Amino acid sequence: MCRSKFVKSVEVNSTDIESDELSNEKLCENAERDSSYYNSNIAKIRNISHVSKPSTVNLNIFNDDVCFKIDSGADETVIATKTYRNLKKNKDLNLESIETRLMGPGDAELKVKGIIKVPLIKCNGVKRHVKMFVVRTSENLLGRPVIGKLKMM
Repeated sequence: MCRSKFVKSVEVNSTDIESDELSNEKLCENAERDSSYYNSNIAKIRNISHVSKPSTVNLNIFNDDVCFKIDSGADETVIATKTYRNLKKNKDLNLESIETRLMGPGDAELKVKGIIKVPLIKCNGVKRHVKMFVVRTSENLLGRPVIGKLKMM
């Protein structure tokens, strides 16, 4: 059972909400019946779906499209060593040494190779320089500082 100021109670009879039309109907019925919980029109919930893939974005770095997983909880932006090597082939890209320790999930320390400063051009043509930590990892993660500079959130 779930309680909020918009929906007084929700009964879910199945663990697979995505395919359970009865749950969706019950949710909508409760929202309509408990109209005293809201003062203005609200959108009705027609479907609840589970997002199985993480959000990603492609950034053009030195004319190469680089895919990043958007991680609004990450304090820094991380680029995989493999991606760094591919970018370095086409551009003189300096890897600055750094003594910063980065921690990953479960407080596991990440092996930081260094830091690079990358110019990114936003849609409106404004150029922003962002720092990215080069780390031995399999994924590129776009953290809060770059998300903020690019005004993605």
